[in-house]
Amino acid sequence: MTLDDQQPSTNSTAGGVAQERTGGGIAGLFGSLRFALVLVFLLVVACFLGTVLPQGAQVAQYLEKYPDAARRMEWLTRLGLTQVFSAWWFVLLLALLAASLSICTGRRVAKAARVGGLARGRVLGSILTHVSMLLILAGGVLGALWGQRGSISFREGEAVDSFQAQRGTVALPFTVRLADFEVEWY
Repeated sequence: MTLDDQQPSTNSTAGGVAQERTGGGIAGLFGSLRFALVLVFLLVVACFLGTVLPQGAQVAQYLEKYPDAARRMEWLTRLGLTQVFSAWWFVLLLALLAASLSICTGRRVAKAARVGGLARGRVLGSILTHVSMLLILAGGVLGALWGQRGSISFREGEAVDSFQAQRGTVALPFTVRLADFEVEWY
């Protein structure tokens, strides 16, 4: 491997516009579009599974309704598919995507410093998009690691200032009031 193989280089495309090629190593892998697309695909599959499979407290309700599915639900629980959005592997996928976006954003910032005019505007738009996605991913990871989930049961007109979590009752810094509630059937 020569020094040129380790450094990003440019290739001319058919239209004559220079296109940056990523280097090797971990940064090259994480900064590649192919790696990011694989991560996005895996996240889409995980989100689909988290939507169609019973999650959290829904598992017990599902087993009450379908007791013969206990063995299947046990396997899904072992695979981490009954707590998808807080599973370690889902948080890892989010963190890997954030790392990939960070490397790509760093490259875009470097490119913005090199170009000018209309090209700089496009690069700045790309940077803004990447930073926005990083903020969304940070919220997802922080919520999965330190967020609290629970439920509130109350009737129309009632106000509550706490919710029921797995660890017990948690006080809220505000009050929630149910002003109106109606069930619609389709």
